[in-house]
Amino acid sequence: MDISNTILEELNRYNKINNYISEQAAELPPAEELPAPGGDAPPAPEGAPPADPGVTPTPAGDVAPQPVDVATDPDVEKIGEEEDSTEELEITDLVKSQQNIESKQEEYFNNLFGQLSNLEQKLSEMESLV
Repeated sequence: MDISNTILEELNRYNKINNYISEQAAELPPAEELPAPGGDAPPAPEGAPPADPGVTPTPAGDVAPQPVDVATDPDVEKIGEEEDSTEELEITDLVKSQQNIESKQEEYFNNLFGQLSNLEQKLSEMESLV
């Protein structure tokens, strides 16, 4: 019965959240359309400071791309030129490391199952006392 109540509470909570989200989405004002490139800028919103008349905005299309100096720029990577920084491993090293991992895993599981059997033993002792 407790699980049913919990499920019903969660469903009610889910419905309330959905209703809240849908109410918030319904109250959003329509998105303003962006001006066409080279067109007039939209009017400033009410309460905004006036635009500085000495500063003229530059349209995005008038900006010329800056050339990149490939020879001296440290951020430029040359494609196709790979350094030999790879380390070669022998198969025997890989096999030994995998065997080591397997032995540690087996030891871990043996320890885990030992703890579980110890816990079961303690629980059975507790049941016998009750």
